[in-house]
Amino acid sequence: MDKAEKLISKLDKNSLVYITTPENIKYFSGVDVEGCLIITNGHKAIVTDGRYTEVAKSNACGFEVVEDVNHSRELKKFSKKVLFEPDISYLDYEKLKAADLKTEKLEVNLDFLRSVKDEQEIAYLKEAAEIAEKALVKTLEVIKPGVTENFVKATLEYNMALLGGEKTSFDTICISGTKTSLPHGTPSDKVIEKGDFLTIDFGCRKNGYCSDMTRTFAIGTATDEMKEVYETVLKAQLAATEFIKAGIKCSDCDKVARDIIKNAGYGEKFRHSLGHGVGLKIHEMPVLSPKSDSVLENGNIVTVEPGIYIEGKMGVRIENTVIVTDEKCIELQKMDKNLIIL
Repeated sequence: MDKAEKLISKLDKNSLVYITTPENIKYFSGVDVEGCLIITNGHKAIVTDGRYTEVAKSNACGFEVVEDVNHSRELKKFSKKVLFEPDISYLDYEKLKAADLKTEKLEVNLDFLRSVKDEQEIAYLKEAAEIAEKALVKTLEVIKPGVTENFVKATLEYNMALLGGEKTSFDTICISGTKTSLPHGTPSDKVIEKGDFLTIDFGCRKNGYCSDMTRTFAIGTATDEMKEVYETVLKAQLAATEFIKAGIKCSDCDKVARDIIKNAGYGEKFRHSLGHGVGLKIHEMPVLSPKSDSVLENGNIVTVEPGIYIEGKMGVRIENTVIVTDEKCIELQKMDKNLIIL
């Protein structure tokens, strides 16, 4: 049963699903196009414009390809209840209204549907992770006091592209010194100095699927306090990775790491959740947060990224992406997580 058929199996036979978000178009059809998918019991169509018809016809297995910029002509062919995604854009909702059909919000959570990856998706995620990690190893050769954050960022992104990455998974974070206390700090022309921490959070896409990895390095030297903070984060990251497997509550995974950081005296300095799902979007379900009631399933792909952030002083984050299985989790990244001094 393909992905579209799995969706239809959850709905009544008189429903039509109208899909417009890029990641769900890619997920169900296998192609990156602008437009929409129309999925019913017995019919699947990609509705797009002339820029994408050739690629859609060549790569979308089992989908009719229809040119209809406004979508309404194709929608009107079906006297069915139209189910639309909750995060539909205003423009696409206007196209839906123009068809003058009965509409309802789709109750099937497509984020959760995408959260369990099949073998092909896992292969794409592994490939993206391998490209990004190799690019980081190559980039380490140029990191030294005197170069800028933007130089390191540009070199890393160049290396990912050379190795086959399609584009970055998100805006690369490459920050140093006191800026490392910012979980989502922005790279700049700041010069990296001896004694700085350097945090790099990055990833690339392959076949549309994202990778996500973070490493924190010391430049030239590290103080005892820097080493203590780093070792605390590392201990939390290793413990959570060891704990994660199918059947475990996401909140319990977060608690394993959070308790270690709290007991070391840095509880208030861990300012985000332990991790999140990764796939066609960089942030997917499930979320490994203190408030999550979700339970991990075999085939989930999640990040494990505890951190400590001391305002105006320093920050450390260590992140790998893992495959959840029934017995354990399998890390996609292989790089040593112990503190590296460059």
